[in-house]
Amino acid sequence: MSTSKLFDIVDQYLERVISLQELEEWLVPRLPIFFKLPYSGVEELVAAIEVGLADISDGTISEEEFRQSLRDSIDRQAVYTVTFIDVTQENFAGSAVQSPSHVLVHQFTTAGFTSVAPQ
Repeated sequence: MSTSKLFDIVDQYLERVISLQELEEWLVPRLPIFFKLPYSGVEELVAAIEVGLADISDGTISEEEFRQSLRDSIDRQAVYTVTFIDVTQENFAGSAVQSPSHVLVHQFTTAGFTSVAPQ
């Protein structure tokens, strides 16, 4: 599973495209997957969501406070997604030739995904 899907879902929630219930229904079955991933900062975001859901359930915070907490959590960490795209081209003899990979880098912020030039 791609961690970028998590960021897409969180972005949809923050933009009010999906509900709190939809966020929770998507996340809960995938929790074991996210906590098995090598450390990438994703665990912190997932933990922030889990704590926020518990706080809402307990009535200690409002949903709007939860949204702000998620925004703050995202803003505190630099989260990047990196995609390698292999390009296969055909040479003059009709044989497939593998060219160097293209790298796409996106930074996830509360403004959504932003393309970043690889350095």
